[in-house]
Amino acid sequence: MFKKYLSLSSDFSKNTFTLVLGTVIAQAIPFVLHPFLRRLYSAEDFGAMAVYLNLFGVITIVSALRYEAAIVLPKHNNEAANLLSLTFIINLIFTTLVFLVLLFFKMRW
Repeated sequence: MFKKYLSLSSDFSKNTFTLVLGTVIAQAIPFVLHPFLRRLYSAEDFGAMAVYLNLFGVITIVSALRYEAAIVLPKHNNEAANLLSLTFIINLIFTTLVFLVLLFFKMRW
């Protein structure tokens, strides 16, 4: 059974290799660029960017309620389109609420 999946010509092996290669390249790019970026930005700038990216990541997950991951699950295109519409509506409502909170506290960008 495992020989079928470990064969280099199987779709599973090709897809796994593509996924691993993409992850390695995505991790290598910042590693290679790090010495150049260290000359341009200070440690405080990197810290501010890390805080911003972490907050953005949490807000992004909450804003769509992870419905975007469910779009590929339905067997019919009609159901997928309904999920996509629901995701857009949830994002619009969440974005409006965040805007109103920021407006209320008069945060300036």
